[in-house]
Amino acid sequence: MTLEVIQFGEPVLRKKGRKISNFDARLASLANAMLESMQVYDGIGLAAHQVGKPIKLCLVDMRVAQRREVFNYIYDGKKPPLELLMPLALINPKIEFLGKKETLREEGCLSCSDIYGEILRPETIRVKF
Repeated sequence: MTLEVIQFGEPVLRKKGRKISNFDARLASLANAMLESMQVYDGIGLAAHQVGKPIKLCLVDMRVAQRREVFNYIYDGKKPPLELLMPLALINPKIEFLGKKETLREEGCLSCSDIYGEILRPETIRVKF
């Protein structure tokens, strides 16, 4: 089931996400629908806020990005094939910036259709979920 992606300006995009305490069948169904929607809209990431659900859940699939550019990753101290990790559902994610080096890259957002811009981001992060 493809979900509608909420566009910029909608109040739900500014709400603080609620922490998830139980990953049940309903949440698994939402994650699967988000994955399908992300793939239909050709995205590499989608937050629950973007489909109208202000909870701490996002999906990531870097397999497409890896084909387009250099992408380095380590998962739990190892580097397994990306196909074993992706797509990845992140529950209650916390991002930690590592180091001071930053990289400028073009980015887009499924909630800001057809708008792309150069964004300065930390080159290395750690995500706990």
